[in-house]
Formats: sequence, structure tokens, C-alpha cells
Amino acid sequence: MKNKQNEVVTFNYFDWAAPSNSQKYRIYARKTPTENSKMHRHAFIEFFFVTNGQAYHLINGQEVVVKKGDAALLTSGDVHGFEHTDILIETDFFIEACNYFHQGLYDFILSVKDAKSFVLTFEEISDLQSCSSYLFLPPDNVSHMVMAKSILSKILSLFLKNYYLSEHENSY
Repeated sequence: MKNKQNEVVTFNYFDWAAPSNSQKYRIYARKTPTENSKMHRHAFIEFFFVTNGQAYHLINGQEVVVKKGDAALLTSGDVHGFEHTDILIETDFFIEACNYFHQGLYDFILSVKDAKSFVLTFEEISDLQSCSSYLFLPPDNVSHMVMAKSILSKILSLFLKNYYLSEHENSY
């Protein structure tokens, strides 16, 4: 990863996430096949979690080793690249979910710069993996729709829990 080209590609949601142009997924799971992915940013929200092994993750110019259990919530300003499993979320869908919990939550998440990465427990990884399989169903399938909202709720909960834990630790 250290010798990656400086070119940054911006992926639009439906170009990157949707397995078929005939169906419009608002949230979708996919795997990045190799660590040789180009440096990129998304015009949507991305939550990733590492399910096995480790990789170099270059995020906003900083290289970190990520391993099983590591997770991150990335917004449109974040530039990154490496091998991982994604849950890709259409920005409007993410904003709707944030607004359900609190009108200022989306802006708060955008304002957080350093605390969007965290480590998942074995149970959290297992839960996300079992739920994400429903995201491969057609987007109009009831199970897909229900699990999409459930997963997004889990992601927001994980982010907030880890953010407040890290803030609490830093206050001592």
C-alpha cells in the first residue's frame, strides 16, 4: 500500500454498490477482492469490518494495519483503499436513519475525524455477518428491507458506543 498511486477515484453509489442496474439497493454488502484496489472515496456512506486476516489500510494519508474485528465508518470525505468487506449505504438512506435517532446525528458523524475506526468483538462480527447475507436479496424483498434497517441501526449503535467509550477514556 505504501507505493499506491496518488490518483483518487470517486465511486458513485449505484456504480459501485448495485449488482444490477435494474434493482436499486439503498444498502448493499460486497467484498473487495484484492488489496490492490485503487485509492478511492465514495459518494455514499461505507461501513467495513474485517472478518479474517489482516491488511494495510491507507485512510486519509495514514497507513494502519487492520485485522479481524477492526471496523470503520467512512463518509464521503474519506479516501482509502485495501481488501475488506463493505456494507455500502446510500447517503440519503443513511441520513434518514440518523434523523430517526436525532436530527443532528449525521452532521455530528461528519464532524468526527479520528474516532470512526474501532474494534468489533467476535459476537459483533458474527452478528453483522449473519445479518449482511440478507442484503444480497432483492431490495424489494421484505427480509432485505427489514435487515437493511436493522444493520444500519447496529452500525450507528456500534459507532456511537465506540465514540463515547473513546471520549470517556480520553477524559481521564
